[in-house]
Amino acid sequence: MPLEYEGTISEHLACRNSCAMFDVSHLGTVRLSDSEAAERVQNTLTNDLGKIEPGRAQYTHLLNTDGGVLDDIIVWWHHSGAIDVMPNASNTASVRSALGGDDITTQRAVIAVQGPAAKEIAALVCPSFGTVGRFRVEEIVWNGAQCTVAGTGYTGEAGLEISIPSGDAAKLWHALAAAGATPAGLGARDTLRLEAGLPLHGQELGPDITPLQAGLGWVVAFDTEFIGKDALLEEKASGPSRRLVGIATEGRRPPRTGNPIVCNGEEIGHVTSGNFSPMLQHGIAMGFISADLAIGDAVTVDIRGSEVLGRLVKLPFYNDGLSLYIDAAASHDIFIREGTTTRFTFDTGTGQLTATDFNSTSDERVKENIETIDNALSKVMALRGVEFNFKDEVVQGAGRKIGLIAQEVEQIIPEVVKEIDDEDKTKTVSYSNLVALLIEAIKEQQEQIEELKK
Repeated sequence: MPLEYEGTISEHLACRNSCAMFDVSHLGTVRLSDSEAAERVQNTLTNDLGKIEPGRAQYTHLLNTDGGVLDDIIVWWHHSGAIDVMPNASNTASVRSALGGDDITTQRAVIAVQGPAAKEIAALVCPSFGTVGRFRVEEIVWNGAQCTVAGTGYTGEAGLEISIPSGDAAKLWHALAAAGATPAGLGARDTLRLEAGLPLHGQELGPDITPLQAGLGWVVAFDTEFIGKDALLEEKASGPSRRLVGIATEGRRPPRTGNPIVCNGEEIGHVTSGNFSPMLQHGIAMGFISADLAIGDAVTVDIRGSEVLGRLVKLPFYNDGLSLYIDAAASHDIFIREGTTTRFTFDTGTGQLTATDFNSTSDERVKENIETIDNALSKVMALRGVEFNFKDEVVQGAGRKIGLIAQEVEQIIPEVVKEIDDEDKTKTVSYSNLVALLIEAIKEQQEQIEELKK
């Protein structure tokens, strides 16, 4: 993959606003085809393969016995039962050593098509490409070539990754370009994944970094067996000695890997990844710190002897989806946030939805989203004649995110209230109960939303 084609910034913006494609053939592919493949993956890698089924993909880790991350991996589970384990290229040998299998990396190329228009553009090349859901895996024939297509990516955007026989890759690349996909290089891939708060092996992950330190405990299924489990159990009990944080810095000067992170004159950690954010128009960084700081706390980043002011922020830095969450600081409000630029407040007393902190470049989109969500939440109140009366309750755990996409709100609402008895026309619901209903409806898995849409 080249560093850039026409320019990192323009390629980054193409992915955020429309569609970009990346040649990620440097990633490895180890294929496990035997009848014990699933059992071997389950007993070696950290995530619970039992949570998914053939036709799905899963993010997981391969650890050493000390709990350090030898590699972070995407697993593609074919409908046939075969499993493609997708390691970082330099770690393919380690994965084969742990799992066996056949290295088919040189037999195929992988093209990642990413962005809000990714599926639309991919469907112009092959209609079946556009039907592959998030974290789904499908076998699709294009132009006579047998492709494996997964709804996965590394940009924080919707999209696909298409594995195609090497001899057919150039034709597919040119077809996607003709359909409107912008070729993008390593520079944009890195700034995109950084804005999305995604780790890079060798920087946020590595043999001396555990999933718990990197804030990726959700990747670890402690009720299964895997390499490094004992070490992680010990660390879980004692607490990690350091943790990965996000830092937003003032101005356009980008933090860089290795820059010291300072608080009250004391060095508390180092930047692992840093750059200028094309979407946010200021510097962003991830790094490990040992101090017990909270979101919003001030720090400085020492960039070549100059102290640049910053603050701790939630990851991801940029998220163009909509999320619904309850804030313990305001027991009467439900906040809905778009990316990092707009805060929506839904007043449960009046039923009114308002927005503050508009980004001037997206006012119209914000207004459209207000209308969409306002209509959807109104349906919550009126659906099946049920009246929701919210209790005055402060929810434990401020900012509990539920992961709700605006255009899919109406699909989820029926699931939230489906258990309500038709005879009971009034339902008293606390905030925490509403949260529980929503979490159950989407099963805390974004891919489940695709099921609700069908």
